[in-house]
Amino acid sequence: MKPIESKIYPEVLTIASILLALGAATCQRNLVWKSETSLWLDAVKKAPWNDRAYVNLGNEHLKNRLWNEAIGEFKKAIEINPRRYSGYYNLAIAYEGMGMLNEAIEHYQKALNIKPDLLEAIVNLGTIYLQKNQIDDAITQYGKALNIKPDLPEAHWNLGLAYEKKGLVREAIREFEDFLRLRPGDAPMVIARINKLKTFH
Repeated sequence: MKPIESKIYPEVLTIASILLALGAATCQRNLVWKSETSLWLDAVKKAPWNDRAYVNLGNEHLKNRLWNEAIGEFKKAIEINPRRYSGYYNLAIAYEGMGMLNEAIEHYQKALNIKPDLLEAIVNLGTIYLQKNQIDDAITQYGKALNIKPDLPEAHWNLGLAYEKKGLVREAIREFEDFLRLRPGDAPMVIARINKLKTFH
């Protein structure tokens, strides 16, 4: 459940490069940029129309588990740019952090309406459905994730858990074995679970 972070945006590097080239690292600027949070607070103050800056500020709040502050920033980003899928995705993370699972589902789905192959949103949505015991919905989401990235260990493990809850032992074992192939370092835990399934079923 990782936010879409500012580091992936090339514009951030471009702005930093321009400032460096212009020799703009004054004492005042150094104080403003003392932290990532202060950097993005300064950015939204100077460019309140910049939806990306609000997303990045919200991400800083997420890192500090300041859920309400993060939600406020993501809502501002979406208000400026309703097509900003990362705003919906990260808003869903904040709602999930607060235990507001229905709101999280709603916003993961909104992110996926814009970017249907957003793997993190698909997996997180499946995980919420698993928590809510909506097993068939969870299975559907993990299947979508594995269609996009067949070697995603988390999807295999969680799909195995979903099959196990549904009583589909053979399918669960298959997914746990796929997980084991991808994560051999977790062998003791996985082998124990597989053996337990074989023993009791």
